[in-house]
Amino acid sequence: MTNLLPILELSENWGINTNIFETNVINLAVVIGFVIVLVGDAFKSLLLKRKESILLNLKEAEIRAEKAQELFLTTKNKLEEAIIQAKEIDIESKILVQNEKNKFQIEFENNIKQLEKLKNLTIALQQQKIRNQISQKIIILALKKVNQKLKTRCDQNFQNLINNFYITLFRNSKL
Repeated sequence: MTNLLPILELSENWGINTNIFETNVINLAVVIGFVIVLVGDAFKSLLLKRKESILLNLKEAEIRAEKAQELFLTTKNKLEEAIIQAKEIDIESKILVQNEKNKFQIEFENNIKQLEKLKNLTIALQQQKIRNQISQKIIILALKKVNQKLKTRCDQNFQNLINNFYITLFRNSKL
């Protein structure tokens, strides 16, 4: 620094410094100072812009992460709701199947009972029809026999006997 004093004291000594080493150091110091000031400001500006860019990217990444987290939670909630609904549908379908099974079982039993009643009624009607047919045949055969006996035994004594029998019955019924 003592060497810098002669340059600063221009008022005393006007002249050119011919010491190349001192001149180069001074010039170098000025250039380095100028470069540091200009480049330093530009470098600071560049670092500041880079910092802002990184911070902006971090904020955007945080926003995307928050949106992804919200989407994940929403999807997770929807999945849980879907699972719950699937379980409810499964339970409801099992209940519905059981109810339908019970309904068809009751209906089947009622149909069996109705068929049993219809069978019994049909059997009773057939039995009655057969009884009627047998009765008809018995009556017809009896009438044929009576008719045949009447034809063979139809003499005067027999008719008197029958008439007397009915007259007696008639008298007894009036008393």
